[in-house]
Amino acid sequence: MIELRVRIDRENAEKVIQLIRELVGSDDAIVTSVEKSETPTTAALGVVRPPLEYLTPPPALGELVSGKLVLTESAKYIGTWGQFNSFFPLKAVLRVLAHLTDENKQDKTSLQVLVDRSISAFKVAGLHKFRGFPKKYKKESSIGRLVWHFITTAYQTGLIGIRGDAGIPAHGWDNVFVSITKEGFEFCQLENRVLDWKAHEQVLTDAEKNWVVKYLKKIDSEGFKEYSLLKAVFQELKKNNTHISEWLEHSESFRTYVKSWSRKKEDTVEFAKQMRTVAIMFAQSKIALLRELGVVSNRRDDYSITGSLGD
Repeated sequence: MIELRVRIDRENAEKVIQLIRELVGSDDAIVTSVEKSETPTTAALGVVRPPLEYLTPPPALGELVSGKLVLTESAKYIGTWGQFNSFFPLKAVLRVLAHLTDENKQDKTSLQVLVDRSISAFKVAGLHKFRGFPKKYKKESSIGRLVWHFITTAYQTGLIGIRGDAGIPAHGWDNVFVSITKEGFEFCQLENRVLDWKAHEQVLTDAEKNWVVKYLKKIDSEGFKEYSLLKAVFQELKKNNTHISEWLEHSESFRTYVKSWSRKKEDTVEFAKQMRTVAIMFAQSKIALLRELGVVSNRRDDYSITGSLGD
């Protein structure tokens, strides 16, 4: 028999939970006592919600602060970067964060805990078949995409906050603390086709669409130009111009954006190749977002206009 005394605090809670899970899986391992820190978390009390519960609409939280935008150079030209192609993983992560906030009775959560709980919930829910969600849960690059493409986007658009506004480092997520903002909570509360209705169509509900469009317009006026680019792409599709990547290549603001970070801008030939690659990536992601907003057909290779952006 193994006797184990554990002191759990905010820093080691997730690792201790994993250790306990491994130990209690053995017939001769018994946890006889847990020493709680002065500020106990629900993890210390042994209360961890079933994975699927983290994806349900969260309970009401206390007063939350409004989000702050992170206006990078790219945000000022094109909004979110070209690998952000779905609102669904972002919303799912926000729900997990809201539940963790309620669970721990405090307004900050370790980014590593948020990532671990999100992956666990996604896996049980079978969300890997939907665009944007991790496909291989044990692969670092797949986990990295969740952080860099979606959690980072939530941070930059003011849907989550980071303690100290230090940003998200490449490593050491145990020491990065995130919190859900008033806006992030508003969005994650709304019902979702995939998460709540078990639908297979990756399209936002009318309530979600209206909230997202209104919010994108708001942050657009403050310098985060996601709505401007989405609207411009939408207008081109309305003109029956489906060659969005070519249109982006000739967009002066898009060229300025690529030049702002490109190391190939002095080489005409190489820069042209780079422009083409980046334009294709952005065209695909922005059209995917328009499909999710329900304003462009959600069928592959069909660019029929099915709604409006509330102009």
